[in-house]
Order: sequence, then structure tokens, then C-alpha cells
Amino acid sequence: MRIWLLCHQFLPEFYAGTETVSLQTALQLQHNGHHVTILAGHPELISAPTKAVSIEKYEYESLSVFRFRHSNAIENQESVKDRASKESSAKQSVYWNDSVTAQLEELLKTQALPDLVHVMHFAFIGASVLDVFKAKSIPIVFTATDFFAVCPVSHLRNIDGTDCKGPNPNHGNCLRHQLHNKLPPELVPRLDDFSDEDFGNMIWLAESNLPLDITLYQNPGFAGQSWFKEMATDLVKRKMLMSQVFDLLDLIVVPTTVVREALCANGADPNKMLTLPFGLNKSQIKRNIDRGAEAQLKLVFIGQISDHKGLRVLVQALKLSPTLAVKLDVFGDMSRDKHYSESILALGMGDDRIEYQGSFLPEQLNKVLSDHDLIIIPSLWSENTPLVLISSQANGLPAIVSNEKGLCEIVKDGINGLTFTTGNARELAEKLTQLVNDRALLSRLAANTVDCLSIENQVALLEQNYERLTRS
Repeated sequence: MRIWLLCHQFLPEFYAGTETVSLQTALQLQHNGHHVTILAGHPELISAPTKAVSIEKYEYESLSVFRFRHSNAIENQESVKDRASKESSAKQSVYWNDSVTAQLEELLKTQALPDLVHVMHFAFIGASVLDVFKAKSIPIVFTATDFFAVCPVSHLRNIDGTDCKGPNPNHGNCLRHQLHNKLPPELVPRLDDFSDEDFGNMIWLAESNLPLDITLYQNPGFAGQSWFKEMATDLVKRKMLMSQVFDLLDLIVVPTTVVREALCANGADPNKMLTLPFGLNKSQIKRNIDRGAEAQLKLVFIGQISDHKGLRVLVQALKLSPTLAVKLDVFGDMSRDKHYSESILALGMGDDRIEYQGSFLPEQLNKVLSDHDLIIIPSLWSENTPLVLISSQANGLPAIVSNEKGLCEIVKDGINGLTFTTGNARELAEKLTQLVNDRALLSRLAANTVDCLSIENQVALLEQNYERLTRS
């Protein structure tokens, strides 16, 4: 079977969870005799015209990769007004990119048509490419690796950190969140003067081209400007287009219950869904439950160095326990979100127990996990069972995680790990102290870590559905 896998970005430059899932799935499909091609976005980290898209081909681990390069960066020197307008256009290019779609149509003129398309993430390629495949009667499978299909910021998390159910009917909650992220800090407190219903009304006023005097509270010079209209109407357009995307999909693969519930609540058809956890290459895993042999407990954090991953909570917990016998290795790219990274470095300054190790390639993950006694996942959002958690459990490495639904589908408090209230650094410090002082508990948690689905079995289940879809 000729299969195309679509991913928002791909190795070697990008190697987070979704990229790793895409790589392992593609390699196993290829091993099983399928002809696999990767299509990936490639957001440039320097400013360029948003619609300027180029396509290039390269090889990665015997896989053919076509990537669409385009800019997702905005010049820092521009005014807030101009930057907000360009960011609105760039946001739309993330989920609905006509330029990428045009390049794809040209590519299809030179390539044999795929029998099936499997989308791992829509961002930076854009869901508009699905129309091209659907017009050619090619079945489309989608794996929801996060909440991008229903949430403009992918995390289903309100500004105050509480769970979000998705866009309100009038989209006012999303507009509040977008304004919070875009406005200068001195104007953000004024958002509390308006309800979500007020923000929803602003959207419809913007869409109707009516005067936007209601936006004067932001800045008198901004009232009625195009950037606000673009931001407001873009939210409505995104929800409408992504709802259409659900209709185009033939199968939706969800790894966790929390993602299934979120997609169903926002318009996805439950009858199209297949619950299938992520699989791992178990041949590379050497299970070891002998943890905590040394006096100093070796902790590890692995993930994006950005706010939603909660690294700040972990550093704060260590600050609350300055004499605790631990060593923390932080693995993640400190250059992606420089402002947040700098704040983390400042927060942990002077604590020689913390070392920032940078990033590593996916094939090094099991070695990193084997070198530590405990993994900490202090996420501030409802994680979709991160690959690093599945891998750590398979390796015999216990975890302390925030009590988010996606994480707690794997970690049972007191059984194979410990949980703490999301964002509560003091409670996390108490859990760390508990394990430093009770190594017998650490050993029991390690012994109870759970095995995972193999990549071979995961792909075999996918292949069954591929066959069904191509036959029909």
C-alpha cells in the first residue's frame, strides 16, 4: 500500500512527541512492506512573507520526506497593531494554508497517488489539503496527538489555568484568550471588564463591518482597525473550517479518553473513532526497576521549555526544599521560547542541583531514562498521554505527574507513581521529599510501572483499518 503520513513538522530539526510518533509509525509501516512518504510543514524561525511557500525533498532514516517551508515568524520591531494583523494571517496559515495546498496539487502531478493518507497533525500544512485528497477519493485517517483540532492554542486551558471545554457558541472565550496573549501587558487587566458574551458580541460586530467603538478600552488608536476584525472573524472561521474537517475524515484515532471526549464535545463523530494508545519500539527498551540506590535522588524533566509544560512549578518546588538530596536534569530546547527559558534560569539561579542539558534525539531517550530514578511531568494542561510517560513506565521509571486526566490514565497515585494538584509547587515538594525519605515506596512504584503497546501491534491494528478503508 502507498501511504502518505502528514505531520506539522519533522526531524531532524523538530523531534518532540508527535514527530517521534510519526517517525516510528512510518518506519514500522515501511518495515511491513508499505511504501511510505512523509509530508511535513517546516515553519521558518526567521521572518519571511507568510504566503511564500517552497517545497523540498530529503531522506530521513530511509524515508522520503517532502516539506513545505514557510514563515511563522513575525518581526519584533513592528507595532502591536501591525504585528497582531500579521499574526492573525499567520495563524490562519497554520490551520488552513491555500499556498501549501497549491504546492501539494503541483506535487501530485509528479507522484503516484497514495492509497491512503494518515494525518498526524494539521498545523503548518493546513487542513485545506484534505480537500485535495478527498476530491481524488483517497481515504483519510487522523490521529489526534493534542487538542489542536478544537482549540486555537492546542491545550484546552483557560487563561487562569482551569480546564476549557472548547470554543463557546459565540467564541467569546477564545477571543478573550487571544487578546490576553496579544495585547501589551498594561492593557490585559482591562479584559476583566467584559464578559465572554461581550467578547462574542465584538466578534459579530467585527464580522458585520460595524464601528468597533466597543474596542476603545484597548487603545483609542486601535478601535475599528483591521487587525481586530481579522483576529475576531478568524476564530469563527477556524471553528467552521475545522468542523468541516471532521466530516472529511474517514477515521479518527484517539490515544486517550480525554481526547476522545474533547473531540466528541466539539463536533467529531464518535462512530468514526478508534481508541488506540501509542506504541513503542520495545526492542530498544531495557526495563530496570532498581531505582534510587544513591543518596541523591536523580530527577529528570523532558519536554518543551514552555509555560504549559510546567517546568516553573518543578523549579519552584526545589526552591521550597533547598536541602533536599536531589539532582535535576532538564532536557529541552531553551532557544524556542527564550523569554520563558530566561525566566526559568533566573528562578533557579544559584541552585547547583539543577542542570540544563539541552535536547537529545529520539533514539537517546531510553538511555536518558535509564540514568535517572524519577521523572517529573508537572504539566499545566490535560496532556494526551505524552510519549515520554509511556516510555518511562515501560523502562521501569516511576513518575510524579500533575493530576491531569491524560496523565492519570497512565499514572495511578501510590501504585506506579504519585500525583499532585496541578500547579501546586508546595505539594510537589512534599511528594519529592516523601520519595527521598522512603526508598521502599520508590521501589514499589518502580515495580508497578506498566508495560506499553508495541509499535508492531499498534501498526497492525492501523493496517486492519487501512485495509477496511481502502476496500470501501
